This record gives sequence, C-alpha cells and structure tokens, in this order.
Amino acid sequence: MTSAKQLRSRVRRNSQARFCRRGWEGDFPLDSTKLSDDRRYLTFSDKFQAGIFKLWGSRNLHFYQLEQIKRVRVIRKHDGYYAQFLIDHEREEKKELTGKQTGLDVGLNYFYTDCCGNQADNPRFLRKDERQLKKLQRRLSRTKKGSQNRKKARNRLGRAHLKVSRRRQNRVCKLAQHVIRSNDLVAIENLRIRNMVKNHHLAKSINDAARVSVSRMVGVFWESLWGSGCCR
Repeated sequence: MTSAKQLRSRVRRNSQARFCRRGWEGDFPLDSTKLSDDRRYLTFSDKFQAGIFKLWGSRNLHFYQLEQIKRVRVIRKHDGYYAQFLIDHEREEKKELTGKQTGLDVGLNYFYTDCCGNQADNPRFLRKDERQLKKLQRRLSRTKKGSQNRKKARNRLGRAHLKVSRRRQNRVCKLAQHVIRSNDLVAIENLRIRNMVKNHHLAKSINDAARVSVSRMVGVFWESLWGSGCCR
C-alpha cells in the first residue's frame, strides 16, 4: 500500500493528473489499471505508479464484466480518494405517463415554485454553517505556513465545505427526481447565472441556492427516462 505523501509526489510527475481548485483528478485508460478478481483492489501500472488501492463502497462491481469497464478516474478530495468507473452499460427505466406538465421558477426565498403554486423550501446550507466555516477559517489563518497544524486545519476546513456541498447536491438530486417522476413535461427558465452572480449583494445566496445544479440535474434525470432534454 502507498502512503498519501508518496502518492502526492507521484501524481505531480504524472501528466494525466489534472489539478483543480478542490484537489486533483486523473483519468486512466483500462490498459493502465488492473482490477482484482474479487473487485476489491485496484492496481495502477503506468506512470501513475500509485501502487494498490483497496476499494470501499456500496456499489457491487461483480454485477459488471471486466470488459464493460472502459476507464477509471481517480479524484482526491479532503476526506480521501475516490475511484469512478466508466462502464459500458445500457440503463433502462420504465416510467408511466401521468398526463401532467409543470414549469419551475427558481428563486432565493424558495428553492423553486411550480406553476401550481407548490413551493420547495430553500434550506440555505451555507448560511447555516457559515459561522462554523468562519471559525475554521480563522484557525487556518493563525497557523504557520508549511506546518503540520496548517495542513490539519486546511483539511478540517475542506471537510466542512465538502459537507455543505454534499448536502446541497443531495437535496437537488431528490427534488429533481421528484419533479421528473411526477410530470411528463418540465419547463425551466433559462437564466444566465454567470451574470447574476456579478451582483455582490446576492452572489452568495444565488450560489447557495444551487440554481445551476437544479436545471442540470433535471436535464440529467429527464434524459435517463425519456432520452431527450427538458424544455427551457
């Protein structure tokens, strides 16, 4: 097994690893990786040279054949490393027509409002945890650069931000699934979020409402059921 320090040094020398704002991610073809027969260990054999990864998760990889796995993407986050498998599999879901159609109006006071007047509350996850985030940020700024305490403080702050992001994404997915399964036609207003966040008085609230994720996840679930995009 490879330590995290050795893994980071090898990732820096790897041209396939792409650094991003929240860490790094690397995309590897199937010929540079090897999955064990029991689907519990993943071995890298190319320039990555990360050694052997032990896989933990709720997905059963025994359901898929090794020929179906095309690529492996490794993503590093503040709470560990994640492996995403690109699998060649046709997903089929049956949905009965409901004869209903709706339009969604996203906002700040409410997550969205449909044409019938039904509203979904906006939990404001960032606002609720903002006090704790500021506290962790102050602790990080007081540490010495390059010290172990600074690395620990940065990791704690990253975990707190990751928790807020996951809670927001989980709610968006649940609401999008509910809207798609309850209606045959969904219309969403097309907003330019990039221009809207230029208003510094509302930028934090707009990002906390996840307006971009709402339209994107509705489109993803709609295509998985009907094979065509939603109306905007």
